[in-house]
Amino acid sequence: ACRRSNSCPRPTQQPGLVLGDNLDPAESRAYTRSLTALGGDAATVFLPDAGQHGNGHTMALEKNNEAIADVIQKWIDGHAK
Repeated sequence: ACRRSNSCPRPTQQPGLVLGDNLDPAESRAYTRSLTALGGDAATVFLPDAGQHGNGHTMALEKNNEAIADVIQKWIDGHAK
């Protein structure tokens, strides 16, 4: 963990993914748009838009958890350096 504020990575210095299903994605999309406007690499993935429906807060425990992991991995592959 970074202890001094000048040694901590800023939100725009690393890619960020907001992933969700059970809540309206409008706030998450607004957040990732603001990070992108500041020069960051951020995205919101609303799982129903990615073809994954009916998930709750604990996505790792859902019956389709491997499909959700695939969505995450695809995003990481395209954004992580």
